[in-house]
Amino acid sequence: MDRRIIRENIMQFVYQMDVSDNFDYEKQACVEEAEKALKQHQAVETLSAIRDHIDDIDKLISNNIDKWDIDRLPKADLAILRTALAEIYTSIQFRPMFLSTKRLSSVKPMVTNVHMHL
Repeated sequence: MDRRIIRENIMQFVYQMDVSDNFDYEKQACVEEAEKALKQHQAVETLSAIRDHIDDIDKLISNNIDKWDIDRLPKADLAILRTALAEIYTSIQFRPMFLSTKRLSSVKPMVTNVHMHL
């Protein structure tokens, strides 16, 4: 299973978790393809990071979306953002210092127009 398909399944899980307001991916019902994705290390690692660090991830999103409230973001867009941040978070092996506004501000100029597309 390639990384793109795994990532799509992860985002579907994250969307489903948000809608059900339960971020424990292990308690979510899923379709067969998503079950296959859950057997992949990338999916388990990313979904575990979201489950374990959802407050930190959401705080980071909230602190960096200009003139928007996280509750107003479309759930699909929020799932994409959460997945991306969790992947970044896991790629640096859960170093909490990464999840700081100061560090994110160095990349903020590259994504200043993101809020316009959400």
